[in-house]
Amino acid sequence: MVEVKYLKKLPTLTPKDSFHLDDWFSAVQTTDHWPLTGCDINIQHLWYVQELAEGQGDRAHCLTIPAHHAPDKFVTWVHAQAPLQLFSR
Repeated sequence: MVEVKYLKKLPTLTPKDSFHLDDWFSAVQTTDHWPLTGCDINIQHLWYVQELAEGQGDRAHCLTIPAHHAPDKFVTWVHAQAPLQLFSR
């Protein structure tokens, strides 16, 4: 007797409204308009939600903050009221 098992092939998932980045996020904190992400390669990134919501993930990236000494384990917004917004890692 032979038992045959199979899996139905499904199309691969395509991301929608995703961040375009070639690294793992290790920390994320957001305000209404500004997601802040920390990465395993010692870099932080600032994004703009409006561009992401319009399906323009490649245009959502606003700022790269390099040159930290260790991977980010957390990021946080210290003051998130317009017009001044401060963050810390």
